[in-house]
Amino acid sequence: MLHFHLTDDEGWRLEIKSLPKLTEVGAWRIDRTGTFNSFGAPEPNEPKTYGGFYTHEDIKELVQYASERFVNIIPEIDVPGHSLAAVAAYPELSCTPGADKYQPRYGQPIMDWSHGAPPIALLDNTLCPANEKIYGFMDKVLTEVAQLFPFEYIHLGGDEAPHNFWEKNAQVQALMKREGLKTIPQVQAYFEKRVETIVKAKGKKMMGWDEVLEGGVSPSTAIMSWRGEKAGIEASQKGHYVVMSPTTFAYIDYMQGDVSVESPVYAKLLLNQSYKFNPLPKGANAKYILGGQANLWTEQVYTMRYAEYMTWPRGFAIAESLWSSEEKRTGMAL
Repeated sequence: MLHFHLTDDEGWRLEIKSLPKLTEVGAWRIDRTGTFNSFGAPEPNEPKTYGGFYTHEDIKELVQYASERFVNIIPEIDVPGHSLAAVAAYPELSCTPGADKYQPRYGQPIMDWSHGAPPIALLDNTLCPANEKIYGFMDKVLTEVAQLFPFEYIHLGGDEAPHNFWEKNAQVQALMKREGLKTIPQVQAYFEKRVETIVKAKGKKMMGWDEVLEGGVSPSTAIMSWRGEKAGIEASQKGHYVVMSPTTFAYIDYMQGDVSVESPVYAKLLLNQSYKFNPLPKGANAKYILGGQANLWTEQVYTMRYAEYMTWPRGFAIAESLWSSEEKRTGMAL
């Protein structure tokens, strides 16, 4: 499996022919060098020279290449959070005044994590769940995604969506009153259920990060458990299909060596810890565990050579953990 993360705050990387600004505007950002999340305000008229996107023909070629090597590709369109590039392209997707001044993120701070999750947004990087235009937008996007990718699932993100802009928004408050929603997580659940209806209409199934469980989600939504194992265990007990991808074992963007020789990241994941990854943790309903996944996020990965360094050898350890029985791994030393 290849989990293909195609959209984020930093760029929209997939051609959507019915929404050309997604790549005309959303695929290009300011090019800065240095430590991600530390850059200051943009200079006047600073050019947006870094970017690019996959065309329909690129995707068809990639899908064919993967198929010939027995690899399935699951595409991800990350919504309603992590959507700054989409909002920069189509500001009307936002509920927040001033969104027409937004641009794809180039590494400047946009979230305050000092109070824990969900983060406090410094600017509104979400699609507005109370904006009816959103669902027409999602229908157009998912129509083309479903046509390009034959795999049965489409991943629709759902992670790290900040709620502070929603909490003070009149449109969101009106939505809550109209739909009888009591909490902001239920507002996100309203969004998730509506986009799942669109996914199903395209003949596909929906997957999301474990945050989509918080306000309640359709039983047919599959869950990718990344904030540890707990959400995945509980989801499997409730009859959701689950992919285990916990940060504690499978986030290979975390440092694996000495901080003096690696790009500084806020956490470390050693090889021997990755080797302990068990996709069937105690309490999980094995019937609903689809498998496990390692994630390499690349905010601090600047070259393919460094991407390979971060992937190996931890990728080998995780592969063995997923593809070998626990008994056959017991006693092996690293």
